[in-house]
Amino acid sequence: MPKGENSSALEQQSSSSLFEQFETYLQGTIKKTSASATEAVSNLMEIAKELLEIADIQDPEKQKLIFHGMLLLFPGSEKNDGFADVVNGERGKEYTRDLLAFIRDQKDFLIGLKSHTYSRKSLCYHFNAEDDEKAEQGMVNFMNSTFDLFVMHKAQIPIENSNIHDILATSNLLRNEKVFKRQMDNLEKSLVNYAKDKNIVLKEITLNSGKKILTLPDDASPYAKKKVLSGFLYQWAKDNNFNQTQYAKINRFLKTDQFLSLLNSKTIFKDAGAGAGHGPWAHVLQLFILTEENKSKPFLTQSFDNFYASLGNPACKGTKSFLNWKSSLAPPPLTRWDIMFDRENAGNKKDFGTPEVITTRLYRDGELLQKGKTSRWPILSTTFYRQKKKPKNDKVVTEDVTLRKYQSHS
Repeated sequence: MPKGENSSALEQQSSSSLFEQFETYLQGTIKKTSASATEAVSNLMEIAKELLEIADIQDPEKQKLIFHGMLLLFPGSEKNDGFADVVNGERGKEYTRDLLAFIRDQKDFLIGLKSHTYSRKSLCYHFNAEDDEKAEQGMVNFMNSTFDLFVMHKAQIPIENSNIHDILATSNLLRNEKVFKRQMDNLEKSLVNYAKDKNIVLKEITLNSGKKILTLPDDASPYAKKKVLSGFLYQWAKDNNFNQTQYAKINRFLKTDQFLSLLNSKTIFKDAGAGAGHGPWAHVLQLFILTEENKSKPFLTQSFDNFYASLGNPACKGTKSFLNWKSSLAPPPLTRWDIMFDRENAGNKKDFGTPEVITTRLYRDGELLQKGKTSRWPILSTTFYRQKKKPKNDKVVTEDVTLRKYQSHS
């Protein structure tokens, strides 16, 4: 798991018991003396006690995983440390109180989640696994799952027992950097093969290191559409049982029911109306990652295209605003899609359930390529780089979403 200032600060203290170290660490995050900050710390200590009881870990070294893992229950942003924010923020007391109540109310369920009663082995390894890496990943998955369940609880998003595993496993997989890299490698190879099949001559360039790589060809206009990425992804979607007749171009923010209907019909979409930081292709790449991973290392109880369609069920939306400690109310209805695929957590550079993380990662890879440095995914990152640099189209679009029939892309 990430080792930042929070975890190192905790590790540096060794003069007292582990639990006392944690309490001292929490007190150190308080920037102002207030009743709400004091109550937030008290609530956090109670949360730690509950989580230790659920984990049932006796080894002090493994107990540290719980304290480090608690950081995941308070995701930060680009400029803020979520853990310190929740202690010092005006809403910290309420947030920690609600989280504590949720953990206590759902204690039996969380024990079952940890011990596989409600999950397959791919979701949460047992905390006490002899393999330290598995034990740590199990803790990370468990904490992330607890956070996801809590947010869905707060937003009153229904969740059926039959779908719990697939929802949490999907959400966790999008936080796995190894999976992201593996599937981007897979996609890059697929783009090379697609270009060859379509007789698109790729450009060979020599990097500063002397290594030769293939990337998109130059054009009279650097933003000319070669349609390597879009052409491949549309064909890939048809080959993997997504909607066989249409795809969508979302031009502006859709009403919830309108968006859910796209999912329910298995229609993939280019998010053309999203900001440059979000990018138009991040969501389709999420679908690619999960579909291909499920084919090679099954983690779902069903095919991914069917799971994708299930997210469009009208019952998947909540009825209540989620009170965040960092911001004002997120207006209802939040949906399961928001929790898994549209997270607002840009502060975590390895949360690929946040579209901005994917787009930024590939854009920066493209920046390296422009400087003659090594790029792991040259075609993919060049596409993202050109897309972000492309001048804004001032053409007036009257439709919120445009449905397009599949056609050949050359």
